[in-house]
Amino acid sequence: MKNNALMNFNVKPKICVSVAESNLILTKKKAKIALDDGADLVELRLDFLSIIEPIRIKKEFEKINEKIILTVRRKDEGGKFKQSESKRIEIIEQLTDMNDSLKDIELRTILENKKKINRKKNIIISWHDFNKTPTSNKLEKLTKLASNHGQYIKIVPTAQTLQDNKRIIELYSKQRKGKLIAFCMGNKGSISRILSPLVGAPIVFAYHKKKIAPGQLSLKELKILYGEK
Repeated sequence: MKNNALMNFNVKPKICVSVAESNLILTKKKAKIALDDGADLVELRLDFLSIIEPIRIKKEFEKINEKIILTVRRKDEGGKFKQSESKRIEIIEQLTDMNDSLKDIELRTILENKKKINRKKNIIISWHDFNKTPTSNKLEKLTKLASNHGQYIKIVPTAQTLQDNKRIIELYSKQRKGKLIAFCMGNKGSISRILSPLVGAPIVFAYHKKKIAPGQLSLKELKILYGEK
């Protein structure tokens, strides 16, 4: 997408840059660059790290706790975590006491570990489908189920057709404004990423320097779209 073709929508969602690196030093460096260049939040894809050390993560990011989303994505939703599922849950439990940061935890993970992960504050309950966009009825059921468990709901299927974007955008009329983050992945889903803040999404995801998800727009493009310099 060329910058001179972008429209200015004059809305102010928080723009979050996803950072996915194999070591913590580079992760911290990329996060700082993104924030310095105008990102409001950074999503740290901890599942990309070769070694995940919760105590060290807390120490390295304590000064920007309120500007980070911590994610240890499960394999069946696009994650790169190489150890056991029980180890992943143990790491998530250790990270939940980083009180000012947001934690992105899959709906499936929450439902499978209700006794271990039972916080709602600062939790994004997420659901992903890398193959398709479900029916409107299924999307509504997923959204309703997720709304019982977290502060925010993140529903992210994959657009196979442009019509899939319509179904995902319609979800916003069923939820309180500022709670739902829903958009489609894939090149045909970019329009839902752009429009989601206009219908109530509090956060929109971007890449900076390196794209890590299909259909993502850059930090620079989104800043122009949403009226920032």
